[in-house]
Order: sequence, then C-alpha cells, then structure tokens
Amino acid sequence: MVMVWTSASFGYYLIGPQLKYIKGDFYLNNITSAITEIIANGVSGVIFQLLGINKTLLISYTVALAGMVSLLAANTSNQALLSLFILGSKCGVCLLFNLAFVANTHLFPIELVATSYSVCNLFARGSSFLAPQVAEAKPAEIAKWVFIVLMTASLVVTSIIREPKKGKKGDSVHE
Repeated sequence: MVMVWTSASFGYYLIGPQLKYIKGDFYLNNITSAITEIIANGVSGVIFQLLGINKTLLISYTVALAGMVSLLAANTSNQALLSLFILGSKCGVCLLFNLAFVANTHLFPIELVATSYSVCNLFARGSSFLAPQVAEAKPAEIAKWVFIVLMTASLVVTSIIREPKKGKKGDSVHE
C-alpha cells in the first residue's frame, strides 16, 4: 500500500503544474480539473465495490499511464488533446488516491489501520515534496518519464496485493 499512496501523491502533485500548459481561462481549466476529480472519486467507489482492489488498481494505473504516455507521444499543439491527456492522467491518479484510503481499511486489521495510514502517509508526503521540483525540470519530458516509470513500477509492485478472505456473511475477516 505504500507504493499506492506514494505513486498517487507524487502523481497528483506532478500533474497539477501541467494544467498551466492548457491554453484558455486558467480558472475554467481548474474548475474542469476539479470536476474530473469529483467524477473520479465517485466512480472509484463503484469500481472498487464491483471489481475489488486488484482490478481497480489495474484500471487506475492504466488510465493514468495512458494519459501520460499519450501526452508524451502526441503532438501537444492541439489543446483539446492536451486537455484530454492531462485530465485523463489526473483521473487515474484520483482513482488511486481514493482507493488508497478505502483499500487500507479492507487490507489491514482494524487495530493496524491507523498505523498503516501513518506509514503510508509518511512516504506519500515525502514524495509529494519532490513532485513540484520534478514537474518543473527541464526538459519537460523528464517529469513525464518519471511519472511513467513510477506508475509502471507501482503497478508491478501492487500486483501482489491480495484481497482478504471473506467470512460467513460475506464480510471481511478483519471487520
């Protein structure tokens, strides 16, 4: 879970500065970004309930990676595509962020949830301090490659997460 929290936090604070490259009204762009977050947060709970932790992680990382790889590979002179790719990456990262909180309560016994939140948050905050510096690194492709490498590594590492076993009533053993 440390990798989920770290990649979500780093990605979130790395993508924020990318919004300044979208032409148009800065405030409208930020409102659009906030609406993307709201939608991602709402959808993540539904996806988690339907598919579980592993598949939701896979979807989240895939959406985030697809947006950033497209941003790196495509011609960014088209503002509509630029917006779509940046907001797509942000959507994937927001899915991860929401899942980080929800999944912790399902993976750890209740006695350890607060401790796991603390440990995960320690690493996440550490990575979020570095994200703005990486986001402003020159050339701009450095930030995109760091994002892609971190998300890919996190996807591979988090693939070992296993759902807790269910009890009689379908509840988690930890609940």
